[in-house]
Amino acid sequence: MSLLIFRHVAHRALRMRTPPSLLFNRKQHVSGSVETKLPPEETFQKRFVGRDMSKRRFTKAQVHRGVPTPQTVNIKNIFSEEDVASCASDDSPASDEGIQEEDLEEGPAAVPHLVARSAAMSAFQSKLRQYEADSFEYSAEDWKQFQLEACAENPHLHKSWETLCMQLMYHSGYAKLAASLVSYLSTAADSPPKISTLCLYIALQGEYGGEDKEEIILETFQKVQEMSDVFDAITAKYLISGLATTSQWQKTLDILEMAKLTASPGTAYFSPIIAAAIREGDLEMAFQLLDELASKGFEPQDKVLRHIIHECEKAGSHDLMERFLACVWRYNWPLSPTKAKQVELYYTKLSQEKWSCKWATVNTVRGTCHACRQNLDRIELASSDFEALQREFLERTLVGSNVYLKTNPAELEKFQDFVMEHAPFDVVLDALNIAMRGSGKFGLRRSTQLREIVHYFARERHMKVLVIGRAHMKRWPSADMAYIRRNAKVFFTENISSDDPFLLYATLYSGRDCLFVSGDFMRDHKYNLGPGFKDIFERWQKSRQIVNFVAQADGVSVSMPSQYDCGPVKDEKGWHIPYDDGTSGLRSSSQSVLCLRYKGERAAPRQQRKQTDSDQSGRK
Repeated sequence: MSLLIFRHVAHRALRMRTPPSLLFNRKQHVSGSVETKLPPEETFQKRFVGRDMSKRRFTKAQVHRGVPTPQTVNIKNIFSEEDVASCASDDSPASDEGIQEEDLEEGPAAVPHLVARSAAMSAFQSKLRQYEADSFEYSAEDWKQFQLEACAENPHLHKSWETLCMQLMYHSGYAKLAASLVSYLSTAADSPPKISTLCLYIALQGEYGGEDKEEIILETFQKVQEMSDVFDAITAKYLISGLATTSQWQKTLDILEMAKLTASPGTAYFSPIIAAAIREGDLEMAFQLLDELASKGFEPQDKVLRHIIHECEKAGSHDLMERFLACVWRYNWPLSPTKAKQVELYYTKLSQEKWSCKWATVNTVRGTCHACRQNLDRIELASSDFEALQREFLERTLVGSNVYLKTNPAELEKFQDFVMEHAPFDVVLDALNIAMRGSGKFGLRRSTQLREIVHYFARERHMKVLVIGRAHMKRWPSADMAYIRRNAKVFFTENISSDDPFLLYATLYSGRDCLFVSGDFMRDHKYNLGPGFKDIFERWQKSRQIVNFVAQADGVSVSMPSQYDCGPVKDEKGWHIPYDDGTSGLRSSSQSVLCLRYKGERAAPRQQRKQTDSDQSGRK
């Protein structure tokens, strides 16, 4: 382990042209729960200096186990993990004017090494934890003295001190103190504030600023524009977070498009803009962005629901809330307990009408709510709708104009002949998705996980099984793959092909009763369908897709799809809104729901699911 760390540091030193002594200017490195003592500088140089490490290849796991350097970035404590991952996938270099890697370090939960290596910075961080935001103040002289002390203790802070201070204040919500830092940098410091510092300041004011925050944000944004009009993905995220809280929120749309050039923006980019559009009454823009966010596989942050509730209170109407709940149904967004509590509070305390709420469960086998005894509607799909969906999927998704992005004509023809020969199937398995589920944390290798799922459906449930995988899976352990071939039909696509369209086509071709097993919600393919077919696809998917499954050493657990619409669904007396409290496991036949019942004389109109959702799904 130690040797691996030393080699990685030497490799980074050669790439950055940084003396190894600077990288090892610390007493120890902590990786997880293992404390590794580092060798003296002379030992390190004797062992590695002079050796050509530039050609050595490192796996991702090896790189992550290496020693953190001043180039490490971690903003997971500011935004969600999926957005950090989307930024990390961008291989293009960041703009010189944007937030650079050396500007940002780990958040307070991890105690960044630049803070740990400066007594002054550590003391500043401690004060942020001890004092109230309004009672902690620094004068220009205080900032100057702080800067001199911190940079004297750690030379690396000369370049990143101000941005690191702003990041720590962002985590703690110190908007007033941050304003004094910007004032000091603008008037008394040796150089003006960096663009990274100003962008963090804009985000901080947007989240924690007072009544004058709009003036501060717009004035600061003007300075940022004078420094640069091109922003990298991380800089764009901070700007969007702050600007979206102002009257000039529409400028964030251009910044979002700029971020798309270098990253795949997630919920931390979209949610502030969606919330702003709701606040300003631009509902078409809000729901258009919600559709786009859903197509990327994300769901909105809590702030979106808070703005929806606020606007519903102002309007005295549930229309906006019900439109949002239709999105929750359509995109399979399970409400967190926090969001479910917000919905309960809105209906029972803030609404002008009389509602009662019970935290209940729905029996997914019988479709009955345990609180109100209401029987939920079955998810039914007419034969004509199913046949139309079959034709639409083949024409638009598998064969359409972008066929070369998913497969090639020869492979497509081979697959169609294969399906015609062996169909119908009872269940179709997404082999790679199943094999990757859990990534071995249940004690089984990937091929064994797939074999156990095949065994469950073929031997225990006596179903005709089709396994769709990738060509590279042929090299998996022969014993497992031989068992799979004996008990199921197998089709391997090319490694560069998309296997999801093959999975859906085989399932649809096999008829209305065929199931498919995959943890992928197939959002991309739903958006390739024509207007009016999204609702049909969603209802078919809800009743035929097995999402929850696991193969362990002691057996297989599979949660079969419910034939009842567990919601969010509206009936004559109110709502049943599902939420995820972690109790609806694989062996459970219940779904946790909010059971909202209207107590007034007027009955709530019964929801027309098919008409409402198809209308909304075609709305762009």
